[in-house]
Amino acid sequence: LNETQLAERWGISKKMLQKLRYQGGGPQFLKIGHLVRYSIANIESYETEHQFANTTQMGGANHG
Repeated sequence: LNETQLAERWGISKKMLQKLRYQGGGPQFLKIGHLVRYSIANIESYETEHQFANTTQMGGANHG
């Protein structure tokens, strides 16, 4: 997926994705020249790791 596609999937801005890449804590990405891409496998893994039943489960997780 590209930035626009992932931002739409998550309902966030492209700027938020850029911030996550810069600061860390977001999903792994692939950089080819100036292009940024996200693999579906990495996105799904990231989403699974960031699913919680309640806020006490979050612990030190980045809740962006």
